[in-house]
Parts: sequence; structure tokens; C-alpha cells
Amino acid sequence: MNEQHSHPFTSTYDKGYHAYWVGDEPMIFHCHHYNLFLQNSIKDAGDFFDVDTLLIQAAEYVTYHQFVSLFGPSNDKNISLNTLLDAFSLFGFGKLNVEQINIEGGRVSTDKEHYSVGYISKHPIPSPDKEGVCYFTKGFIGAVFSYLNKQPIFSYHVKQTQCLSKGHETNVFEVTKLAQPAQPICNYYAGKGVLSTEYNYHNHSGSPVDYLGIREALTQMVLVGNTETGLIDAFGVLLTRHYANYYCNISFGLLQNMYKQLGEQGIELVRDLLIEAGHICAFNTMGGIMTSMEWEALIKPMLKSREDWIHGIIACINALGWGTYIIRELVPYKSLTIEIFNDYESNHCLARKHDFRTPISYLATGIAAGIMNLLYNADITQKPVLNEDFYNQAFKSGKRFIGKQIECRSMGAKSAVITATVENVQF
Repeated sequence: MNEQHSHPFTSTYDKGYHAYWVGDEPMIFHCHHYNLFLQNSIKDAGDFFDVDTLLIQAAEYVTYHQFVSLFGPSNDKNISLNTLLDAFSLFGFGKLNVEQINIEGGRVSTDKEHYSVGYISKHPIPSPDKEGVCYFTKGFIGAVFSYLNKQPIFSYHVKQTQCLSKGHETNVFEVTKLAQPAQPICNYYAGKGVLSTEYNYHNHSGSPVDYLGIREALTQMVLVGNTETGLIDAFGVLLTRHYANYYCNISFGLLQNMYKQLGEQGIELVRDLLIEAGHICAFNTMGGIMTSMEWEALIKPMLKSREDWIHGIIACINALGWGTYIIRELVPYKSLTIEIFNDYESNHCLARKHDFRTPISYLATGIAAGIMNLLYNADITQKPVLNEDFYNQAFKSGKRFIGKQIECRSMGAKSAVITATVENVQF
């Protein structure tokens, strides 16, 4: 999943940590289903704090700091506007047309943008009464204007005036310079985070799945934005090579603000939302991979049992940049225990020095349960149609699996350990 050409935003894949780095930023693959669900979940907290600003500032913060890490704090390498826009397209966010840019602001448009295109693919009927959905893009545009104009971060206000989700033919953004830079609404973080030790990755003795071979094959795939659209259409979903710290900044920013408002109840609400986002990711991204042509050609010939499907998808996860996932125990139809080294949620959380004293690998918790539901409830081996009705049937009723994190680096452990067990046993 690497670029095959030289570009400032070319990623390097670190086999020791199962991570992609661009500058100092960890980059990870996620699809439009997860991206939109997570964004919508955070938007639902709008009655408690300014969630729009959280979404936009988090995007600008990580993007701006990536520019700084690659090209210096004052654009010392005189990188052009087009080079910065290349990042947007290479990472799968779409194509931006900067119609005007100067120190006072400008105008940007695009009819190819990941969040809005993803939205209309899921909701073909326009939503003219709702806001536009391009919050990450607004933050990216703000970073571009601040960096190229050699202004401090958060120096510009980006307003979306048109959106594909509202029935417009294009997305339009108006950019204006603020009298003074805006203040961050929480303690954002950018960088590699606090990494633990590397893991000596090897094939699993209990399965014929070639973990090392799958990792090599997938990390060599060229998954970048299409030349014409800047979107990555693969495995039946729209993929992004997204900023791990963006996800963590909005997730833990939500946690931080909801804790201020509601205390422990706020943490419980956020936990449930973020784990559910992991379920959505497992259903759509993992399900999409397991029903794809690539799976059929590369992985399925190795599989001798239903349990091998779980080994196969775990091997794929280790090519997504999420850290190192290891199966510690798998009891057919009953339970799964995985251990994760350097999961990106922990790396970020430790760097931000949160003190919630609670497990925080929410995505991974949802993924573990989601994989078990895919194999034992949804029977992904039969290539079912992955839609909302089927999701509700397989993930929200009957004999479903639920995830629980029993060890976490945020609580002093060396790794994350997560179990997925049956909630309603009917054997």
C-alpha cells in the first residue's frame, strides 16, 4: 500500500511498528463508512460543546504540523501550492481547485471530495437543510493558507457555502483571514506519539495463513488517489490514507470535553460511540476486504477453515498502519483474544498525557467484536450484501459478540489486550 514514485508525501512503511510515516505523522487506512460515522457521532455531541471547531481545528493541526516537519516552520524549501495539494489527492481526499489565494484569504472548490462523495454514495437523496460535511477539508484548506502565507496556525476561517451532500453540483469554500489566530479548544497533538517496543512479527503456528507474505503483498500495492479524482476506490469502499492523529484528536477531544460536561457518564457515552464506530469499520472495511477480488486471489487459497478467515483478516489489518495485531486465543464460535503492540490510539493518548485511567483502544475493541460477528453471525464466507439492514441483523441482535479491553498501555500495560465474546449464548 505504498506509493511507487518519489514525492515529498511518499510514505515509508515501518515493519517493526506496522506503521506508515509521512514526515513525523502516522498515516492509516480507513474507509468512508468509518470516517462519516465517526464524524456524525462527534457531531451528535453538538449540544455540549463546539464540535465543528474540534473537527476543523484537529484537521488543520495535524496537516499544518506535517507541512512543518517536511518543509520547515517557514516553508524553508519554498514548496509550491500544487505540491501541498498533491497530499490531499495522494491520500485519497479528492482534488482541490484553489481559485484564489492571497494573504487575506481566497476561494476553493471541488466536486471530488472524500467525505461529500462518500455521503452521497450512502445517502443519494440530498439533505439541503443540513450543514455541509467537509470538516476535514476545511481544516486542510486552513493549513494550506496559513502555511503558504507564512501565518500562524488557525489564522484563517474557512466557510463551506456549497456541498454535494446538500444537492449542490460542487463543494465551495470561502477563506477569510482572522484578525488574530483562533485559540485551540483542546490540547491537540501531532507526531509519532509514545511508541513501545517493536514486535518480532512471524507466521502464526496455528494457521496456514502466510502472514508475512500477505503483509509484503499488501504493503506493495499502490493505493493512492486516482489521477483524475484524487479518490481511492478499492475493496468496495472509498479509502483514505488518513492521519492517525486526526482520528485521535477528534476522539479524545470529544472524550475530554464530554468528561468536563458529564464526568464519568461522559466517558461511558463516548466509549460506546467510538466502539460502535469500530463495529462499522469492521463490517464495511473488513467485510469489503473479505468479499473483494484481491481476497479471492491472494488470501482465500490459503484458507482451510472458517477460523483461517480470521487469521487472514488479521494479517490484512497489519498492513493498514494500525499497529501489530496478534491472535492470542481463538475459540471457534465462542471467543477471540488479540494483543496489539503500538496501536495508534495508545501511542497518541500517552503523548497527550490523558489521565482518564480507562482503556482507550476503542477502534480495536470494536474491530475485534466486528470480526467475530462477520464470521460467525454474518457468515462473510458467503459474500452477503453488506448494507444497513444486514448490519443490524448481524451486529445488533441475537447471538452477537461484544468486545472488552482488559489491558491498555494508558493504564501501564505493555500492550493492548482485547477479548470478543458472545453476549447472548445460544448453543
